[in-house]
Amino acid sequence: MSNDSQAAGEDDYLSMSFNEETAHVPESSLQRTARLKREAASRAHQPRKRELEERAAKAQQAILDTALDSSSIGAKMLSKMGFKEGGTLGKSADALREPIRVNFRHGKGGLGVEREKRSDDARTLKRNRDGLIDATAATANRDHVEKRAKVSENEYRERAQLSAEERRAHGKLTGAMKVLETLEDGASKDEGREMATLQHVPLHSVNVLRRPLARERLREDRERMMQLIKAEAIAVRDRPDDISDPKRKFIAAADVDLEESDSELEEFEAQPIAEQLEKVVEHLREQHNYCYWCMGQYPDEGMEGCPGLTEDEHG
Repeated sequence: MSNDSQAAGEDDYLSMSFNEETAHVPESSLQRTARLKREAASRAHQPRKRELEERAAKAQQAILDTALDSSSIGAKMLSKMGFKEGGTLGKSADALREPIRVNFRHGKGGLGVEREKRSDDARTLKRNRDGLIDATAATANRDHVEKRAKVSENEYRERAQLSAEERRAHGKLTGAMKVLETLEDGASKDEGREMATLQHVPLHSVNVLRRPLARERLREDRERMMQLIKAEAIAVRDRPDDISDPKRKFIAAADVDLEESDSELEEFEAQPIAEQLEKVVEHLREQHNYCYWCMGQYPDEGMEGCPGLTEDEHG
């Protein structure tokens, strides 16, 4: 046996190359646990419908973007008809150089669905835009209504406050007129008196400072007279009208007096209630030594003990 054969049949222990197989390292328990978790997570993951559709679309696009293999049957048929790679699909120089792209349809909708969908989207967009405009207008209208309501509420409070003050002032004025009526007539008017014994007193003869009160009393007396006449007509049927009846005379005179114009009274009532009250109070002090705010009559003009002329001075 030659040295070459001996060298070929025996290992060269002097060579620096080693052909020993790598020893298998056993898997630890932690590595095995991590591997099992990864495998379980991979099996548990189920792709969603949208993800599957995206994968299918990518696969289709990859197929369309892949050039035709020269070894395929289609490529061989085109080659026999004179087609060369990079050339046109036909005799004309400006013919297509690539096959017509295929647009895949997804879903079960028929022809015209996409157009209807675009129309629906446009109508939805228009409705949303109109709804946004309507919502903006409704918000502006609501703000306007709330603002008006707030202003109306403030105006109502102001009017209510003014009305309350006017009612109080009117009540004070009526009280002062009643005091003046008592002092001038010597006794207060008795509303329970017999109407038939009343004698009509013309309004122009009454002090203008208490004439509004006298006018209201005259209207009330006239109404009571009318009620008495109606009651008598019911009690005595077919009673003829008696012109000499005192009640009818009183009503006739009252009608004339109430319808007659009174410029002096109109001028007095045209003034604010506060000024009317001030004039009545001054008249009571000057003519009758009476302080309306003290609710008493003093023995002399000095009115010693009276705090002053106004209500505020009396606390």
